[in-house]
Amino acid sequence: MECRQHYNPADFVLELVSPEPGVPLEEEIRRMDVLSHAYAHSGMHVTNPLAPDDKHKSLHDVRGQGASNWTLFKLNVWRGMLEFKRDRVTLILWAAVSVLLGSLFGILYWQLAASNWRNLMGLIFSAVVGNVFTGCLGVVMRFPLEWTLVCREYYSGANAMGPYIVARFLTTLPLSYGPFLMASIIYWATGMDPDAGKYVVFVLIFVTYNWTCFSLGQWVSSFSANPLVAMSIMPAFTT
Repeated sequence: MECRQHYNPADFVLELVSPEPGVPLEEEIRRMDVLSHAYAHSGMHVTNPLAPDDKHKSLHDVRGQGASNWTLFKLNVWRGMLEFKRDRVTLILWAAVSVLLGSLFGILYWQLAASNWRNLMGLIFSAVVGNVFTGCLGVVMRFPLEWTLVCREYYSGANAMGPYIVARFLTTLPLSYGPFLMASIIYWATGMDPDAGKYVVFVLIFVTYNWTCFSLGQWVSSFSANPLVAMSIMPAFTT
């Protein structure tokens, strides 16, 4: 078994050595023995030998190290932020998509927001729909791919759902610059009230609504570990 290209080596090692849910104890022990034998005959063992350890032979009722929820929360936040730092392309594309959508809405409703209430309602409806799908899609395409690892960590006691969900939500907050750019372009291009206070309120509502879309994307993604399935059922919950 080899680590896939562009896959986090630390996550791969954790996935490799964690007990798989539902697998009989005897089969897990045999798998651990195979891993131990492979390590003993690898170059890693020759260059950095470790003391013999037979702890893997007593896997029954093992539930991790008993770390506190606060410790698990900090570890999940650290991992989430590390993923963002490594995935700079996504951050750039997220900004580009947000600017593109904001520009499209701004051109379609150029200086029309104050003309009559129908134009304003049409603009707000279009912006809300765009915000829903961009907010949900960013989570739906990433969240299901983590479920295999998260379930392994959970059943082995190396993680907990509460700290993971809260940390995952908090680590998506830096993406708020996307809806901020989109809302700013829409507000000024469509000729809304030039009052600075009302602009701030509009942007805050737009950004916090995007946070709701993040949570909705997580919930929809929990129905399947396949991103395509999550994308297929997402319109049923967003319309």
